Amino acid sequence: MVEKLDIEKDNTIAFKVDGKVALKDAQEVMDTIQTQLKTSDHFKGYVEVYNFEGIEPKALWERLKFGISNFSELTNKVDKIALVTDQKWFQSLSEIIYKVIPGIELKSFSLEDAGKAKSWLNET
Repeated sequence: MVEKLDIEKDNTIAFKVDGKVALKDAQEVMDTIQTQLKTSDHFKGYVEVYNFEGIEPKALWERLKFGISNFSELTNKVDKIALVTDQKWFQSLSEIIYKVIPGIELKSFSLEDAGKAKSWLNET
């Protein structure tokens, strides 16, 4: 399940992930990102992950297609992503993926440090 969060930060989209990500969840995230791509010059992401139980294959496929078809715009407009989770494997995998994506800075935080993650998003 994915839930949209309001963290009251300008030009920041935020989500909470808890459980398995279904196609409907992935579509809502992609729709939110697409809106930001159309309406913002630059924006940031904030993601809290509690108990990630995987992603439906169709959702993963659609997410990959979205990322590939919007790659240039995403790398030009997304400045930072704060990943907040206690799942070390998820942090490690995400950090590896974002090291090969130019222009997007990802930093991982524990759930206990969610406040630090939100503050980090405001740093330039």
